[in-house]
Formats: sequence, structure tokens, C-alpha cells
Amino acid sequence: VDIMNEAVEIAKLRLFLKLVAAVEADYSKPNLGLEPLPDVDYNIRAGNSLIGFTSEKGLLELSQLDFDNDIKKIKERCDIIARTFSRYKEIQLSYGDDYQEFRKAKEELSHRLKELNHDLNLLLHKQTTNMEFGTWLGTHQPFHWFAEFYEIIHRNGGFSVIIGNPPYVEIKKINYSLNKHKTLSCGNLYACMIERKLNLISKNGRTGMIVPHSSICTDRMGPLIKLLKKYHLWLSSYDIRPSKLFDGVDQRLLIYITDQSSNDLHTSKYHKWNANYRDYLFQTIDYVDNIEAKVPNSIIKACKEIERNIMFKINQNKIILGVQANKVLTLIYYHNAPRYFVRVMDKAPYFWSEKDGEKISSQIKS
Repeated sequence: VDIMNEAVEIAKLRLFLKLVAAVEADYSKPNLGLEPLPDVDYNIRAGNSLIGFTSEKGLLELSQLDFDNDIKKIKERCDIIARTFSRYKEIQLSYGDDYQEFRKAKEELSHRLKELNHDLNLLLHKQTTNMEFGTWLGTHQPFHWFAEFYEIIHRNGGFSVIIGNPPYVEIKKINYSLNKHKTLSCGNLYACMIERKLNLISKNGRTGMIVPHSSICTDRMGPLIKLLKKYHLWLSSYDIRPSKLFDGVDQRLLIYITDQSSNDLHTSKYHKWNANYRDYLFQTIDYVDNIEAKVPNSIIKACKEIERNIMFKINQNKIILGVQANKVLTLIYYHNAPRYFVRVMDKAPYFWSEKDGEKISSQIKS
């Protein structure tokens, strides 16, 4: 928690310094002609993005379990906060000299937000867990988008742009519980983060994230792939040899951008580049539209029209390779994470685990 709060304060400071650097001073005017800098305290926030209410709809879903009229009380608080925030913003943008009035408006807004977040925490805790409240609050650190960015979520329908580099962390390694995520079975936090941000984007908004390349080509990511395919997608893929997107991070990566204008798919090739080509990499990305391969839980990586034509012909073939292999009762086995070569075997290699004994490795596919 301390590290997260420190990061927020550093971000605010850097933003203020950037704002100051962008202003041109006029030495002939009082105060060098500088207008008061905007207050960014309510623009940069900290918390667990995956735990908490994202919208009023989330509150209403709990209303059937609500016996204490909590929902009504919370909605009344939200309406008051909306008016308080409007007043705070009006004073802030008026550039008035009455600092006391601004401070009073900010203190009132902070107080009301703190009360609302407390009520939301109590409601979420009561409806989702039997854990002691203080312990739950410390481990889960809920962040209620609905409260923290009420005007954006409630009045604007969500954010116009969301970008990010989410954590690549296995869910089994975290010390808090998640529920009601369609992508929970994917097993990694970044899948749930993508799902959450798609619930926070406005109707005409765009999103983009950089995530592991395996997000579009592994069986367990099936729910995430299904979710992403509902949107207008641009996908570009990047290898780790001979150069990496992040120096020192041995991770094949995917950058995707989405909007909601259609469900068209645009894909790039699997990029391999030398370090001295980095400055030109993004300028040379080519995409091909709506290329489809009949491979479960996988999106093909290609960027040429001829590749799409080849895949079209393959898709027209009624008998595919897998079917032919099954007809003659012969299976081949391959490792699902190749680097330069695909390792193929005519029988499953020996694998033993302390938990299950002898079995087929999860990294071997047939």
C-alpha cells in the first residue's frame, strides 16, 4: 500500500512539473502571467483495479441480496457527490482568488468520497466474503471506479481512452480472491484486467494494452480470445530474438488496440528485429484484415494478402490434417512453446509430477 501511494504522489509531482515546463512566463505581468495550475488529486488514484464496483449496474446486481436498503443510501450519496464535484470543479476552473472557498470545497468532496467508499466497502464485503472486514480491506484494497470517477462512469458512460501494461501474474499466486470475471479460468491477472477495462470504456472509446503473446494462442486463454473478438481489433506480435520490446524482459508480447465500431480483425506478422531497428519498428507495421484459421483458441499472425488467400483455400478443404490423423489412429505430439524449432514426437514424452505421478505434460499438445 505504501509503495502504491508513493507512486501516486510521484506521478502527481511529475505531472505538475510537466505542466509548469509547458507554460510560457510573461515577466511584464503580475505572477508572471501564470494562471493557477489545475488540481490533479482526483485524476490520479490508487487501488486494486479488479476489486470493487465499476458502475451503478454492479450495485443493482446486489440489490436482490440487500435487506438494509443500502443501495438506496449509496445512490443518494452518489447524487450528492456529483453535485459536490461539480461545485469543486466550478471553483477550480474559475481561477478565483478565494483560496479558502476552494479548500473548503475540496475538503467537503474528500470527506463525502471517503464516506461513500466506506459504505461501498461494507456492502461489497457483506455480500462477497465471511473474512473479517479489516483483514479483507487490507488484502483486497478495493477500488470503486463508480465512486472515484463518478462523472466519467455515470455521466459519460466510461473513459474515452484506456491504455496499460497490466501485471503478468498467475492468479494462484495472489493473496486475494476474485469472482464474477468471465476470464478467471484463464489463470492470469492480465486477462481479468482486460475484461475489467472493457467494462470501463465508453461507447466510442478506444483501449490498448501490451500483454503476453500467449494471450491469443493458448487453450486456457479461450475465454479472453472470445471476448476480444467481439471488438474491432488491431493485433501486432513481437518475438524476443534478436531483440525485445522490453530490454531484460524475456517475454514474447502482443500489442492490441480496440474500439467498438465493428468486430473486424486486423493482424500483423510475428515481428523479429535487430536492436538498431527499434526506432522504425512501429512505423513499418502492416496489417491484413479478417484472416481466419480453423484452429481453436488461436488467432493467426499474418500480414499479407497472399497469406489470407492461402488460409481461405485451406478453410475450404473439408478434410483437415487433424481429421486425417485421427482417421488412421496416429497422433503426433508437439511442445506448445517453441522458440526456433517445433519439437514433434510420435509418442508422448515421459513426464512425472510429485502431485499426479506419471502423466502428459500440460505443455505437450496432440
